Amino acid sequence: MYDADAAPQFDVIDVLLFFGLGSPLFVFVFLVVQAALKIAQVDGEGVRVLVSQFAGYLASLIPLYMIAKMKYDRSPLQLARMSIHHRDVANSLSLGILTSIVIVTLSVLLKTPQIKMPMEELLSGTASLVAAALLSVTLGPWFEELIFRGILQPLLGRYAGGLAGILISALMFAALHGPQYAWSWRHVLLIAVAGAAFGLRRMLTGSTGAAVVMHAAYNMVLFAAFLAAKFSGAPIPKTI
Repeated sequence: MYDADAAPQFDVIDVLLFFGLGSPLFVFVFLVVQAALKIAQVDGEGVRVLVSQFAGYLASLIPLYMIAKMKYDRSPLQLARMSIHHRDVANSLSLGILTSIVIVTLSVLLKTPQIKMPMEELLSGTASLVAAALLSVTLGPWFEELIFRGILQPLLGRYAGGLAGILISALMFAALHGPQYAWSWRHVLLIAVAGAAFGLRRMLTGSTGAAVVMHAAYNMVLFAAFLAAKFSGAPIPKTI
């Protein structure tokens, strides 16, 4: 393990400013883009929701960029350790696939209930499925890892210790997805386990980018399982 966290990091004030400014900006851009897509008569409600969501994600990063440049004269991606060494790519992909297998196995052992997710109703069209597939293995894991493993985990670890930082950020990660699964404790637990695995990868490599690649591989496998369930009717656990 190498200590990539020896360089400057975001502090508590930075994080509070980011969430305080980024959250309303996300909501504003989400609503504006969604309205624009409706006016433009873009087909597929799933496409409109996904595009609006990720436009909001990108807009919310503006305050983070301003904080990083004005206070540290660095890119927020540098501060969040978003780069990845080439030697870590293959291992991160393999660990992501392994994590998905472990999560599905745990889901079966826990007898995780099948929950009708609101997003499923939005993924009825081909365009929506393609958009969801692309975003779930690209911008989705990139943004989530930036927030939870790139910013929150190091900050929490600074005050509570490395392992506590992993666990607390993993629980926060799971809580974000809680409404998606009607707060089913089994689903939330499984997502927390996956988040802890991503966090451990981040700690061991010092690279949030390694956690991004791992998360993307994890999502890729589980989204493939979701598609298999959707088109075959098989009761495959849905824990993306």
